[in-house]
Amino acid sequence: MTDGKTKSGFKFSINENIFKDWEFTTLVDSIRNGGTMKDVNDLYIMMLGEKGFDALKKHIRKIYGYVDVEAMKSEITEITNSAKVKN
Repeated sequence: MTDGKTKSGFKFSINENIFKDWEFTTLVDSIRNGGTMKDVNDLYIMMLGEKGFDALKKHIRKIYGYVDVEAMKSEITEITNSAKVKN
């Protein structure tokens, strides 16, 4: 389990074994090949869990007043990189 905090202050906990999960890697592949926004949401939920994903959206909404797409991408990239480095 990797616990961390992004530059914007979002606290997260992620099981780094998710990067070895078949369904997770299938979603990553789908997204890389033009997947849907639902695929992206499903991927984030698998990574953070429902509560964690909702907390991330709430965190970004608090900063921007809405759930900014680029902020979501940036936060997820930071979380992913942090978990992979520790793994």
